[in-house]
Amino acid sequence: MKSTFGITFSIISLFIFYSIGDAYANSKTREILDIIEVAKQNDVKIALWSIYIKEPVVKVKNENDIKRKINDIKRENKGYSWDTVQTEGDHHYLVVGTKLSGTTNIKERISITSYQNKDQRYLVQTLEIQGAEWKYNDWERIYSLYGQDIHKNSVIYTIKGTTEQSLTMTLQEQADRFIKDFSGEYIEGLNEKDFVSISSFTDNWEFNVPTGNGKVMNLQIGLRNNDRDKTIDFTIGTPIIVKEY
Repeated sequence: MKSTFGITFSIISLFIFYSIGDAYANSKTREILDIIEVAKQNDVKIALWSIYIKEPVVKVKNENDIKRKINDIKRENKGYSWDTVQTEGDHHYLVVGTKLSGTTNIKERISITSYQNKDQRYLVQTLEIQGAEWKYNDWERIYSLYGQDIHKNSVIYTIKGTTEQSLTMTLQEQADRFIKDFSGEYIEGLNEKDFVSISSFTDNWEFNVPTGNGKVMNLQIGLRNNDRDKTIDFTIGTPIIVKEY
């Protein structure tokens, strides 16, 4: 059974993601490479990597303004298949476009969310770039395609992978080893029998986000035992993990 904490924490993480400002725009080309290096040092086989690029939140005037901006985004991004996934009430839209590159096997997903806070309406656009495994030249290829977007917007990196269960170390001890490899400091977390989640802070990266206890973090690690396959499922994200793990 998946931890309730994991689900709740994912919602909180998504809220933090939409709150991240543009101060992050100048510090974001090293983190993914650090994560990949530490994962490989610890014999983690990477199964999935994701890059989330959030453009600045913009104010919109009314329903027609929302539709016009959504149509503009669609015109600017060719080759996507679009779908309105969710409409809540009169003021909440979630429009999603997907595209799969046949040559690079990279999946792109654009989410356009419109919401209302008190009397003001807002619109935010997020690009998710996703791929399987990780090859030697992946970063050069990714950066050549998306480097401009990465530098001018807020970015979150996440990897997922697996490693063999240890006969000598607990999940907590393995999580602690990861934090040490990142030269990180433990901030807060959850330790269950088959699941460990840790928020940490490392000076290696410039950007951070606030936690609920008055501190800051820029690294999250989730470990879950998979007894069926005798493996451990890893999720590592900076500055946060934005999806359930």
